Amino acid sequence: MTEENRLYQVVLIWVRDAETWARYGRQVAATAAKYGWVERTIVPEEVYGDGVRLPDLLNIVYFDDGERGVAGWSRDPDFLEVVGLRSASIDMVDVYGVPERGDVHEDGLETRRYLVEFAQFGPGGQTAYLEYEREADSLMAPHGYHVERVIRPHGETALPFRPDVMKVAYFETADGFRRAQEAPGHARVENELYSAAVANSVWVVGRARSTAPRPGSG
Repeated sequence: MTEENRLYQVVLIWVRDAETWARYGRQVAATAAKYGWVERTIVPEEVYGDGVRLPDLLNIVYFDDGERGVAGWSRDPDFLEVVGLRSASIDMVDVYGVPERGDVHEDGLETRRYLVEFAQFGPGGQTAYLEYEREADSLMAPHGYHVERVIRPHGETALPFRPDVMKVAYFETADGFRRAQEAPGHARVENELYSAAVANSVWVVGRARSTAPRPGSG
């Protein structure tokens, strides 16, 4: 399957029972690998957005065969046998979507500062958001900013709003993140362009955690 066939699931996770959650992860891994895998795990340090408390984890998950993959996973007897462990150990909110673009690699993972954005467009729609994005990317790129994955959401979600775009981005270092915030023009990008482009948003800021390789991938 190519990346274009994938369906993504971005999952905010609040852990209530770490031991049971770890047991679920060990038992479900081989079954999950039949349908997709975790592309990135973020350990959140900050969250910005009304109605969303700081998660313990944020997973970016993909299913190889789109909706069929999700349906197969949800009906798989091996998954159904252990899903109770998940329900007993975490609270979660997820958003599904299709990939629009991405540039995913592992170099320098340990020093990155991640920003995961869920945004609902304002009255200016996608046009205003793209204007914000062009200026923001130009401002932040000299400080080590990269967009890793852009996902177009669809379906229902338990977030306080339905996002129009999800973006997984990072700075190569925490210092680069700080310098971008202090750069001339940052206030205009954040306070003028972003405020004009977006009606509602949630931002999760954190660090990447290495994920296990997909079983059978090597």
